[in-house]
Amino acid sequence: MNDVHRARAISPQGEFLIRTIGRPAAPLRDLFHDLLVMSWPSFLLRVVFVWLATNIVFATIYRFDPGGVANMRAGSYADAFFFSVQTLSTIGYGAMAPQSFFAQVVVASEAFLGTIGTALVTGLMFAKFSRPTARVQFTERAVIAERDGVPTLMVRLANARDHGIMDASAHLTLIEPTRTKEGEPIRRFHELTLERSSTPLLNLTWTLVHPITPESPLHGHDAESLAALQAEIVAVVRGVDIAIAQPVSMRRSYVACELVWGKRFADMMSRAPDGSIVADCRRFNELVANVPHSSPSEG
Repeated sequence: MNDVHRARAISPQGEFLIRTIGRPAAPLRDLFHDLLVMSWPSFLLRVVFVWLATNIVFATIYRFDPGGVANMRAGSYADAFFFSVQTLSTIGYGAMAPQSFFAQVVVASEAFLGTIGTALVTGLMFAKFSRPTARVQFTERAVIAERDGVPTLMVRLANARDHGIMDASAHLTLIEPTRTKEGEPIRRFHELTLERSSTPLLNLTWTLVHPITPESPLHGHDAESLAALQAEIVAVVRGVDIAIAQPVSMRRSYVACELVWGKRFADMMSRAPDGSIVADCRRFNELVANVPHSSPSEG
């Protein structure tokens, strides 16, 4: 099997690891999308770069007409630069002002560009702030253990925000590298049926449970065979964020070395002395031996 088809497709953080080359370049066509999804530091760095570059270009243009701006010192690039800053920002302190036709045209062009730029950056920042994102946390390990006498794959997730996710649904998919009869290397996607694939409200935790019955794609596999197969299990959760009424989604990937056999997740729920129910999030990733447990199940 070609190692390419055995490589991990999704990182543990849910990011796609497949890099595309040879695709027709269309940087301007996807510019809005690229700016929307990039990180805030990268976005702000690009805004500052464009702002500086614009002022440098216009400062250079103003120097083409040495007497075009009143009170600008002859040969002073700093004066030209800061006059450009005032014009682009439509500040206009009044100490320096255009007095030639050439300077008037350049000032009008820069002021118009500054107005458009301010509107675009403001719109992009608002779109980035309002873009819905979920904070769903997945356990670092998935577990396979007996549950009601049946080998079961379990993945635990939690909503890391105070407000819930409404109409949440989940999917588990096994990505299996294999070959066709003709020898073509491919990836097959097998849906892993869940005992419960949806919940009306996700407030805290949810354990995704897939019984490994004879009909399961995982049936007959053990730790060694899954490691040799280099399969990947992908968990995807979708729902509606109650606070903003917008759809959100999160994903997480597990490979064979991230599966723990013979253990289950520790119970996070307990009862306080005053009778209230307490969820200990410090035990979110904790695993315990798979023995009968009398506390109510969270899954």
